[in-house]
Amino acid sequence: TPVDMADVNTKAAWEKSKGEGTIVAILDTGIDITHKDISGHIWTNQAETAGNKTDDDGNVYIDDINGWNFFNGDNQVHRQDMAYDEWHGTHIAGIIAGVAPEAKIMPLKVFSNGTAYTSEIIEAIDYAEKNGAEIVNCSWGTTSDNPALKEAIEKSNMLFVSAAGNSNSNIGVNPVYPASCSEDNVITVASINKDNDLSGFSNYSEVSVDVAAPGENILST
Repeated sequence: TPVDMADVNTKAAWEKSKGEGTIVAILDTGIDITHKDISGHIWTNQAETAGNKTDDDGNVYIDDINGWNFFNGDNQVHRQDMAYDEWHGTHIAGIIAGVAPEAKIMPLKVFSNGTAYTSEIIEAIDYAEKNGAEIVNCSWGTTSDNPALKEAIEKSNMLFVSAAGNSNSNIGVNPVYPASCSEDNVITVASINKDNDLSGFSNYSEVSVDVAAPGENILST
């Protein structure tokens, strides 16, 4: 008997919601906000005036029109010459824009060349919440126990959607953060293939993983 191919079932989901009124903060590598499939989905800070080099909304971030680059400390969430480094965030943004087309995406760059710092991730979490984000996408992780990050997540009212990770490891035994955080506002997602089987690379755990979704050969921006 043939097995139904895995599907995120967006048509049924869209009968309930397409994400209208929701802001999703993507803490990642930066995003190509000029991409034709993404540009119309990017969050805009209405309290800031573009290009006047003034902190109009008094939040200490000058000209943060479409989010913030916490790694470099400026408003450049996209640089054309950094496309090679931004591919991951752009790919994630394309998925979210496709699944929740009426949601707005808030680009928060915390990674550069695969590196991020806890202090900047925590600052980005604070920024996201103060600017109306309800969901934070965390398609990254660390094996280092990080009490400061866990505390920031625990104190937040936002929902953190976290990748289980790609090491074919039991993260209940070998934790990865934030995926292994036990807070109620963390949803950890494992990867399945088109046959509804766990991807060979995907982390897993009966305790730490909440759901699984298609994560192989995903076409995106």
